[in-house]
Amino acid sequence: MDFLRLFYIIPFFFLSLENTFANDLPNIASDKEFFIEKKLELNISLSALADLEKLNLLYQHPEIDHYLSYLLDKILSSNGIKDDDYSIFLVNNNDLNAFALPGKNMGINSGLLLSTQDESELASVVSHELAHITKKHISRMIYAQKKATNVSLAALLIAILASNSNSNLTSGALAGAQANLAQNYFSYSQSHEKEADYAGFEYMIKSGFSPFSSISFLKTLEKKYSFTNSQIPAYLSTHPLTSERIINLTGRVSNLDFKLIEDSLEYKMCKIILKVNSYNKSTLIDRFSKLVEENRHQNDFNIAMKFEFLLTLAALNKEKEFLEIKKEFESNGIQNYILTTIYARFFYSQNERDNSRKYDYYFLAIGDNENYKFLIDEMVEKMVANEDFDLIPPDYLDYDLKTITIRKIKSLLRYYAHFNNDCAFKVLNIYLNFFRGNFNIVGNQIADTNLLCKNEPSIKKQFFNIKRHFNEL
Repeated sequence: MDFLRLFYIIPFFFLSLENTFANDLPNIASDKEFFIEKKLELNISLSALADLEKLNLLYQHPEIDHYLSYLLDKILSSNGIKDDDYSIFLVNNNDLNAFALPGKNMGINSGLLLSTQDESELASVVSHELAHITKKHISRMIYAQKKATNVSLAALLIAILASNSNSNLTSGALAGAQANLAQNYFSYSQSHEKEADYAGFEYMIKSGFSPFSSISFLKTLEKKYSFTNSQIPAYLSTHPLTSERIINLTGRVSNLDFKLIEDSLEYKMCKIILKVNSYNKSTLIDRFSKLVEENRHQNDFNIAMKFEFLLTLAALNKEKEFLEIKKEFESNGIQNYILTTIYARFFYSQNERDNSRKYDYYFLAIGDNENYKFLIDEMVEKMVANEDFDLIPPDYLDYDLKTITIRKIKSLLRYYAHFNNDCAFKVLNIYLNFFRGNFNIVGNQIADTNLLCKNEPSIKKQFFNIKRHFNEL
């Protein structure tokens, strides 16, 4: 059976938990019979990400993706998990949800991030999804669904993700999915949820986050997705029973002292970015008027208010006021990669017709600082769109599987098309199809490109890089 379109998403809120946490939890991760090939796992994950990309649900806020990566890295390192293959990304969707994919990938919906009351709540969700990955629940679920119809299951799960972003797509996808398949699929994982809650709880404690926040977040879920809430169709959920999860977690924290954990500035800023991004033009103007008054009467430097003001000014293209608030941040010694990103985008928009200045803040930001590497893709994307090819940093033309991104591939494709470099263009197309899970196409492209471009020095390293990796899968 061909599983190339099948992938498994573990919703944080759909599944139920058994009555108690036991010390002798089943070690279901050790069952070798549920092993799936690395190539299959990677193919499923990349195909799922490609579908999300097509729905325009990914890569909307690279600065938030960067923050989420920092948060995940903190949890991984604090728990002694040394693996560079884990990744996390923001999904541009209002649903309160998070999910894990095969291949050590996880997604956090923008709606979930906005719904968290503090950073520890967000960390509890990331820790829970990480546990699904480390305990190999996804491989088990893929194995268990061998008799499922691939197209129906894929359509159903994509529909869940897209529910608040594309209503037409959702209704069509749901129409093709079978309710009994959905119910059996989600009810299968009660033991997985038990283990993920248990392990995720340990992960967040070791990472320095408040375990009490895992309880407060579940209460949010219980309130929003109660049995009487018609927002969740009956066939997509068996018995959420979040009240039982709250009881179990309350028992685990009963002997712990409550400690207030301060949220990071980056977490607060990410939430404000999503909030301001949801404003329409009239709301922006209304918020601008109110923030002007708040700013005028405020004696202390309120970072949250000032940052919302900064974003609102940028959206309304008010340069004078923007520079004034920027100066206040600088005079208070407040600087991070999120602020730098906002500055770079604003000054680019102000100098869009002036090639000598419009990229200045991007170049200033990227330097050698790892925190700003994601801005390079954004800068080059703008350069390619403007056909400012001569301004692209020379080392950007070098790439490998570890550092290349979908955004970079797309920019380089336009770059090499402009200069009529057919061989480099063909190699990048191989990379693009690889990262979209089109493995059958990749095999044929490698064979064709090997014949046509084997002596092309400019792409030799990149071609053999992808060829060797693909053949090793």
